[in-house]
Amino acid sequence: MNIIQILQSAAEYATLIPAAIMCILPVQHHCKVNQKVLLGWIVTGLAIASVVCGIIKIKFAIDTNALILPLTAICMAIYFTFYKISKQKLWYVFVSVIAMFSFAGLSSYTVEAHINENGKVSDLQTYGLIAQWVIIIGFFIATVIFLPKIKWLIDDYHLENVWKYIWLVPTLITVANVLMVPQDYATVNVGRLFEIYIVVDASFLVFYVLFQFMLYTIAKAVTDKASAEQNAQMLGIQATEYSILKKYIEDTSRLRHDFRQVARTSVRLAKNNDTESLINLLDKYNASVEDSHSKKIFCEHNALNAIIGYYYDEALQNNIK
Repeated sequence: MNIIQILQSAAEYATLIPAAIMCILPVQHHCKVNQKVLLGWIVTGLAIASVVCGIIKIKFAIDTNALILPLTAICMAIYFTFYKISKQKLWYVFVSVIAMFSFAGLSSYTVEAHINENGKVSDLQTYGLIAQWVIIIGFFIATVIFLPKIKWLIDDYHLENVWKYIWLVPTLITVANVLMVPQDYATVNVGRLFEIYIVVDASFLVFYVLFQFMLYTIAKAVTDKASAEQNAQMLGIQATEYSILKKYIEDTSRLRHDFRQVARTSVRLAKNNDTESLINLLDKYNASVEDSHSKKIFCEHNALNAIIGYYYDEALQNNIK
């Protein structure tokens, strides 16, 4: 066991570092603690764990997955503990990243099977590891490029029935990729099996990318439609409030005209000491003012006042207290 072997073995486990970062990027604004501090601890911890696991693998000839699965479980526990957002969304981001890395992991076996036909799956990989990291870097760059869309999907798309089930797609793809890991490189190279192997995995990758694209497109369309309907409802409410306001202005104008007439009549009756007629006149005028529609001001925010006023009038018309 030399330093080259240790670093090569550690590189297999170090793939968890970009995976952790890719899980964090879409939900970075939902961290319960200081984001930079937590990320620093995670990267440092995974770097140390990668070296330790690399040494253990070489010394005891342990399969890579035997150690990487517990590390993944620990990362998942930290992820769900320190990020305050829907668990369903967190789980979807987590399994989506795992699905991407399952493609990268499978590519390493594919390359090694093509180059080293007589090798064993448990052997230290060189070219396969390089191919795996190239694909991981490609996925990482794609994640950064489409990060605004991914953040929008996480932050602004809230249909619970969708989030309950969409995680199944990346999960099934991950399971399929794991099941496609060869037990023996020689078997993969029998006949046309290698070509079929590549076509099947490439098909899964295309399906995964199309699924993510369609999910965003459909979510965006549904959200935009709901927003348009909400805006239309708001405009309808404001139009109703405008009609009420117009009626209020007309009523106010009529009341001002009536008030001038009442004032002149009241002066004349007062001069004639016709108290009874004056009282009757004022009672009738007071009743007409109370029966007239009056514009109620619930708050100073015009849009909110329009909404409250709309439902206030609806309640009055339906005898709702």
